[in-house]
Amino acid sequence: RVAELVEPEVVSLNRRLRLMPRETMEVVVWADQGQTGAVMDIDAGLPVTLRWRSILGFDVDQHGQYVKGGTSLDHESDLASRGRLESLGDNIEDASLAIELAEPGEPLLEKLLLARSVLLHTIGTTNQDDFDTRQSICEAIATRYETMTPIERAFTLVMMPPVQSLPEAQIVDDAALGDSDLIITALRLRRLADPSDELFAEVINANDEQLSKLARLLRIRLERIQSLPQQGQQADTGDD
Repeated sequence: RVAELVEPEVVSLNRRLRLMPRETMEVVVWADQGQTGAVMDIDAGLPVTLRWRSILGFDVDQHGQYVKGGTSLDHESDLASRGRLESLGDNIEDASLAIELAEPGEPLLEKLLLARSVLLHTIGTTNQDDFDTRQSICEAIATRYETMTPIERAFTLVMMPPVQSLPEAQIVDDAALGDSDLIITALRLRRLADPSDELFAEVINANDEQLSKLARLLRIRLERIQSLPQQGQQADTGDD
């Protein structure tokens, strides 16, 4: 059964493949980067048990669902369980202190995952309590950012919802300004929404070839997005 709003993860191996009888293959797939992982992140405070079923070759039915075809091969993994993480606390002050006082390393990463869960649950809500919660958590993360290790800072920018959907996250992006670490720079590029942002030009003209290429590709993507007609607006046909 496919959970509501969660589509199966489609993996392209970019090659033709034929398995002979009794032959096997193994592929490592970081599925936590897909929709299933995103849903699990939202409910970081709940235990989750699941198994993966991989289908080599599939059809799409009349409802748009991915289904096993007549020539498909499939295999199921063992059941895997992920325990629940402890709560950030009962109120805004508890949540801020939990982030501020968390021990470096895994304890801090767990608190950041829980913070992401709270932020995702309250995105788009307009009541004052949720707004105060989002603002307080983002401020606590931004304050802690300066004392984080490079890995913790990178994790923060990966797990933090973008400013487009969470305006309160701007304070966290601001905390990363001036961070010259190459990975942090790449993650900052991914969080930009404006192709004219000066960071693009700065990185494109820098000496790192891979980072420059990444900046060019991300800027092209944003430019293409901006060129699309906005939802609910009719494209200009040139008629009076």
